[in-house]
Formats: sequence, C-alpha cells, structure tokens
Amino acid sequence: MLCDGQFYGLGQAPYRTPAWLDEGEREFGGCDSLVLPHAYPRIGVDERNEFAMYRDMPGGLWSSAL
Repeated sequence: MLCDGQFYGLGQAPYRTPAWLDEGEREFGGCDSLVLPHAYPRIGVDERNEFAMYRDMPGGLWSSAL
C-alpha cells in the first residue's frame, strides 16, 4: 500500500522510494515497474474517490518526493 511502513516512514523524508528500491534490488534483483495500490481494498469506506485519497497523502497529488 502507498502508506505501508516500509515505503512511507513517519519522521523521515516521508517516501522512502530510493531505499525501498535498493532493498528490492538486494532481496530479489530489482523491479521493472512499480505500482502503488493506494486505495484498494479500502475505497468506498468513505466519500473520497481515488484522487481525494491521493490529495490526502503526504505531499499531495503531485508529490515531488516520488
């Protein structure tokens, strides 16, 4: 998930993208692509749509941290 503790760390530069990718390289040889399932299976729990959920994430919809 987009706010998983291994990918997002409170008190750190919030998104740990480089460290997360480095760990993937060490563990299983790296990634060809990265998909961040942000909402599912939780979409529908409240009134927000997927874009509202992105806006609520640290950095907002267009975070330069990614």
